[in-house]
Amino acid sequence: MDAAIKNFNELRRGYVAGNLNLIAWASRNLLELTVFMRYVLKSGANARRFGDDRLIDGCELIIALRDLERFYDPNAPTPGLDDALQRMKDQMIAESVIATRHLETSALAREVGMEQEFRSMNRVSSKLVHPTAWSTLAENAGRSSYPEAKDLLFGTGIAYLSQNRHGSQRL
Repeated sequence: MDAAIKNFNELRRGYVAGNLNLIAWASRNLLELTVFMRYVLKSGANARRFGDDRLIDGCELIIALRDLERFYDPNAPTPGLDDALQRMKDQMIAESVIATRHLETSALAREVGMEQEFRSMNRVSSKLVHPTAWSTLAENAGRSSYPEAKDLLFGTGIAYLSQNRHGSQRL
């Protein structure tokens, strides 16, 4: 719920400021939180697997940071990252985490019956949030503008927040 509230605040801030990028980002995040909530509520095994994913994500994050450090300086010592990675792996052993790859949100969306919605919203938000040819050259201005997108994305974000709120009451 903390993540949902945080993203709602960003959604509202983007709407008030007329920042379509921020609205799209927050709405997509609320969609992903809805997918996660539905996945976790399906079963205890899913809840456990999602909880395990924090350690898998942590390892992937640390490894990526270490790889980035070594990209810039192949001889750089990384004792802090190495230690953090070892502690994360130790925690995985302590919690009997056997998965080796993180959960893919698109696969979870498919599992909870939100595949098409996720695919469409992810495409829309990616075009608005990430630098693409369209976003850098057209910048959603003039004839390329879609003013109704602001209200549509704000409304979908509110709908996802509502689903999270109602889902959390069932826990």
